[in-house]
Amino acid sequence: MKKIAFIILILFLISINGNLVTAEQTENHVLILYSPNSEQDVTQVQILDLIVGEFTSDITIKQVSDFQPSDQDTYTEIIYMGLESEPLPSSVQTYMEDFQGGVLFIGHNVEQLTDRFDFIVPSGEKLVDSVSYPTKNLKEMLPEERIIIQAKRKQETEQLLIATSKDGATYPLMVSQNNSYYLASESLFKPVGSLVREVLFTFFNQSDHGHKLYLRLEDIHPKTNPDNLMEIATYLAEDDIPYMAVVIPEYVNNETKQKIHLSDSPKLVKTLQYMQDHGGTIVLHGYKHQYRDSETGEGYEYWDVENGRPILQDPKAKALKREDFSSEEDYQRFLTEGLDYERSYIKQTLEQGIQELVAHKLYPLAFEAPHYAMSQTGYKILAEHFSTYIGQAQLSDKNWKAVYAPLSQSNPRFLRGMTLIPETLGYVEDENPEAIQDMKELALDYLNYSGSYLSAFYHPYLGVDKLQDLVNMLQELPDTAWGSLKNMNNHVEMGDIAISSHNGKIEVSKDFLSSEYEEKLFYKKVLVWGIPSIIGMILVTWIILSRRANRALHKKDL
Repeated sequence: MKKIAFIILILFLISINGNLVTAEQTENHVLILYSPNSEQDVTQVQILDLIVGEFTSDITIKQVSDFQPSDQDTYTEIIYMGLESEPLPSSVQTYMEDFQGGVLFIGHNVEQLTDRFDFIVPSGEKLVDSVSYPTKNLKEMLPEERIIIQAKRKQETEQLLIATSKDGATYPLMVSQNNSYYLASESLFKPVGSLVREVLFTFFNQSDHGHKLYLRLEDIHPKTNPDNLMEIATYLAEDDIPYMAVVIPEYVNNETKQKIHLSDSPKLVKTLQYMQDHGGTIVLHGYKHQYRDSETGEGYEYWDVENGRPILQDPKAKALKREDFSSEEDYQRFLTEGLDYERSYIKQTLEQGIQELVAHKLYPLAFEAPHYAMSQTGYKILAEHFSTYIGQAQLSDKNWKAVYAPLSQSNPRFLRGMTLIPETLGYVEDENPEAIQDMKELALDYLNYSGSYLSAFYHPYLGVDKLQDLVNMLQELPDTAWGSLKNMNNHVEMGDIAISSHNGKIEVSKDFLSSEYEEKLFYKKVLVWGIPSIIGMILVTWIILSRRANRALHKKDL
């Protein structure tokens, strides 16, 4: 009887423990509702996606018109983005009024939720030039005056963020009551987005995991000086600094059109292999980092910057525009064909890039688009092959300059499962003697934000001295630790090639010769080393046999 009671007790404790573990591992499932009115509105939704992606990867985004309350019980939080004044469907109003979890309401139409948000009353608009989070001692100047909704609040509400106009007047920017939050701004561009992110730690009931440092060595290509790169690699290895080595496999001379591959620079390959074995992580940075007549390292491989659009045509073809077509139907057909071309073009460059790196025993764990420029179609294709993306995310297919970097690792829905490791500090500009000091000031500002990543990049051609200055600056930042991409769970797949990493170890699965490039490289090595070796073996064998024959003849004569 005692044994039975003991077993029941053990099972009961396991059950409790299992329930506790399940509760701890439950991820926030967030519903974002919005009503788009323009491309700018979509951009704001993308920023919100990036910010929320820092807290959860389980994000559902729907237009208000597509909302169906049938799955309403699956969400833990709701965020509504009112980008224009419009009547909310009664189903949406009822759902948000009755919702038991947290609700964040952004922008217009809050007056339609008369019960849940009776503590806030919109009353016009105001221009402001600074925002603050008093309880966190955070205050930021806006790069330009911005419009906010002037909102009157009841005294019992908590005023989280405050906006201030040029004349010193203050207005509530973000307020809350219980688990209902209201933001009186339509724009989430920094610094507003950063301050909202800070509030979301409370909204999602999460804590940060500390500040991380990331370093990236940018634009390493077949013409990079291997001696300078080895000097940098040796310094970083001696100081035990993890970093990313961002590689472009093919260099194209924009004048002669000559193509140079890693196979043409064996010393550079050995340097990269050393880097991979001593703290460096290989990142694929496009295949040739150029389009049309631009130079490798300068061009926009996945964006037609001259025409402000995704890659729709072969780089040698004349760029066609709307005026080149006699009808809208013909133009739309061209765009459809262009989309097919873009898919094929991106897939081919990813395939070539991965295959050529792997042929040299260099194993990329992430991808970074040249100049961070890539369409939404590009992200979709990229996510089929890479689990990790580096840099900043392009928000629009209309403007490559519309980019955003969250302050920490993010899993936004529009990256389709990829994890974004953001670049937040910029790079060391050769012509700016104050570049590192400017980066330091930005880093000290970001240190005020919970769990921020302090991520910078550096061009190796600048030499080791400036890099040492940058690394010293980063290491002097308080309460930080180096982050290593290799320690993350990363996955890369292309054809028969599969690469993964975990806890600093890389695993690779592939055929013996997994690409035409690798076959050519193999036969080249055979020709360079194999045939001379065979000839050498034949000569050695001939010499040995000749000596034996001479000895035998000598003995016979005796």
